[in-house]
Amino acid sequence: MTSRNLNRTWRDIVFTQYAADYEADVVFPIRYIISTPQWKQDILINITKKTEVDTFRQSIFTFFRALHTSDDPTYEDEHISMLAKTPLLKLLPLLLLATIVNSWDFVVYPDSSCESTPSGAPSGTDDGNCETTPANHRGFEISNIGNCILYLYSSLDDCNNDNFEQVYDFGDEDDCIAPDFTWDAYKVEDC
Repeated sequence: MTSRNLNRTWRDIVFTQYAADYEADVVFPIRYIISTPQWKQDILINITKKTEVDTFRQSIFTFFRALHTSDDPTYEDEHISMLAKTPLLKLLPLLLLATIVNSWDFVVYPDSSCESTPSGAPSGTDDGNCETTPANHRGFEISNIGNCILYLYSSLDDCNNDNFEQVYDFGDEDDCIAPDFTWDAYKVEDC
């Protein structure tokens, strides 16, 4: 009689998938999402560069030994990083709040790294008209956009004709953004 144990742990699944990805020479970085019974939630496994399969396995084992009794699966070493994937139900209150917030503001900087003294700070509480960007601008940082959308234009004429170049929303808050074109006008809509 032949017997086989067909049960697989989340680690077995990750090892098998990584070995297949390694062999197929897939593009790195790689991100895996897998359900884990230890944390009763999905975790994200980020692999930034191609690593030997045995080294990858050792990193996973080291992570598991260090944190399998912890409430927080956050971990990082030179080969992998892990963190808990936030369930959509936990994000729902934030998404609902964003739908009722119409105020917006962002800060304009003369440099693309957003480290100098700001050259302007446009703000509003509703949809806006086409506006010219404050003089001396290279980068900007959205402080609060609510459920609005920020459209950037090359010129005021492009804005009036609704020929936008780039679009930003609440997912871009608190990041320094250096658009890859000359933007001289903006409009906030869909509040």
